[in-house]
Amino acid sequence: MDVRTILRVYDLHDLASSVSDIENDVALLLEWLDPATSPPLGPTQPSPRVKAAIRRCLKDQESQLDFIRLYANSLRASVPGTLEAASEAGDFDHLLALVDTYVSYFRLCIDHLGLEQPATQIFYRSLRAMFRAGLLSQKSPFSTMLSSYLEKNLVIPSATSPDAHKKIQLLAHIGVSEEVAALVTSLAISRIRNYVRSTCAGVWDQPVLQNLNRWVESQLHCFHTIDPSYAPLHHLVKVAHTELVSTRIVELFNLVAAYPHSSVALQELHECVSLTAESAAEKSSHRAKLVDAFIEQCNEKLLHSGANTVEVITMYAATIRSFLVIDPKGVLLDKVVRPIRRYLKSREDIIITLVHGLLDDGEANPLRELARELRRGSSVPVQAGDEDMSQWMPDPIDALPDFKKGKVTDIIESLISILDSKEIFISEFTQIFGNRLLNLHDYDTMPIQHQLDLLKLKFGAEEFSTLDVMIRDVINSRQTNTVISSNLPFHSLILSHMYWTSVSENISDVDHFNSSHLKSFFETYNDNFKKNKRGRSLELVPSLGQVTLEIETQGTTRTFSVSPREAAMILEFDSDVSQLSIADICSRLNMQQYPARTGLHAWVKRGVLVEKSPDVFTAVT
Repeated sequence: MDVRTILRVYDLHDLASSVSDIENDVALLLEWLDPATSPPLGPTQPSPRVKAAIRRCLKDQESQLDFIRLYANSLRASVPGTLEAASEAGDFDHLLALVDTYVSYFRLCIDHLGLEQPATQIFYRSLRAMFRAGLLSQKSPFSTMLSSYLEKNLVIPSATSPDAHKKIQLLAHIGVSEEVAALVTSLAISRIRNYVRSTCAGVWDQPVLQNLNRWVESQLHCFHTIDPSYAPLHHLVKVAHTELVSTRIVELFNLVAAYPHSSVALQELHECVSLTAESAAEKSSHRAKLVDAFIEQCNEKLLHSGANTVEVITMYAATIRSFLVIDPKGVLLDKVVRPIRRYLKSREDIIITLVHGLLDDGEANPLRELARELRRGSSVPVQAGDEDMSQWMPDPIDALPDFKKGKVTDIIESLISILDSKEIFISEFTQIFGNRLLNLHDYDTMPIQHQLDLLKLKFGAEEFSTLDVMIRDVINSRQTNTVISSNLPFHSLILSHMYWTSVSENISDVDHFNSSHLKSFFETYNDNFKKNKRGRSLELVPSLGQVTLEIETQGTTRTFSVSPREAAMILEFDSDVSQLSIADICSRLNMQQYPARTGLHAWVKRGVLVEKSPDVFTAVT
């Protein structure tokens, strides 16, 4: 049921039909004010009779208010319906021409009526409500037509015609500015989003932020000039920065993995997040999204059983460097590295992988950047630990409770701190350096000493006292050999057995054998040693060392560098004995069967022996 059938809404027609002294005046004004009977550009100039009627009907403010309310009620019966019908016709230009005609007409009407301000304000407020009712009804396609019109006409300033500018200002005047503003802003944001995705996504090695700002100011200037309240330029620039941040968040994992080639993009991300954010809430929102997105991407792409430890360490180092560009205070870094640190701590091969990576700066080493950083001999700071108290600032509000400034000082120390104790790293370094020292044949300890000095800077000199003794053993061995083995084809590495635990603990029965050829050289060397070092003697470790042999096969002399065990085996073959079985070798050398079989097959591969029958070997002549 229509409420108007119960509560009657009175208009000018009711006033004109009542019996009163102003009946003729009101009828005359009604006829003159009716837009349906007026010329398109407005009412005619009021005649003296109309002017007299205006004076009598609108003599005071109360009369004006009553008259305007009744007049507005009369217009509600026709204006909204006319506008709705014009909208349904689908001709946007015709619709706005009709609106403009109405606006011009009513403006002239009000001017002629000479209303006071309260009555004028009530009339225009009622008129705007009528325009909104007619244009924004559920049946009206006005919003769709307006969106299409803006899309076609708001491109760049040179392409925005004065006519388009006039039409949009007209719409603002009739009370649909919010709808226009929403559409203009939506259109601007859509264009910004498309521009960022097409020109900025994947571009990490060259600046894009300045070009983006210039594009907004030039290509979207028309949105601002229509009405600054619709889409202020500073707001559109902020939207562009936010869209760039969103794009970088999607790319963040790959962006970090590409460091340092992505350092330009990371710096611009820092500017957008930290420097151009207009409020603390906006800045905090950007930072939270960065952290959440990166952790999610790491869990998906990195922190799973399919990734090898080298990849995780490499990404960890890149994460530290990248996030300290985005946030130099290290608050975001502190959050994003925690899952990576927990994962690395769970990997069984983290220690050996990290130690070998630090000690090998060759191109084949995927962790060569860490090795080169170590070789540079000093920490490469990525976050300052000392602060100028005059420049002190409180921690950001999004810092975790246990956040510590200066906690990350360089990549290597950060990696080492993943495990609770340094002892396991020291033990691994000692074992690796010990093996390298054992394989030295020229007693040149300088490369190892240089790496050790660098490690002492990271771990402390006192942690490597065992290695100091081991290196000194090699240096002393060179001096001893110069004195006591000048005429012997035998040189030794004399080890202090209390410090070379990697040797003493790993010797088993398999490593022992007894070769008369090697034993004679050793006994002569040991006798000379006893004379030079009174009260001391040597014990041979037969499985270690290297023997250089010249062997003539098939008329050609070949040189081989082999282990003492393999040397002892081949020396059992001579002009008198050209064929031996594995059992013979085991008996002659007091050697177990497995190392004997392995050694003899090694000589077969070198082309010095042949296996005539199972486990029986003959020298190639």
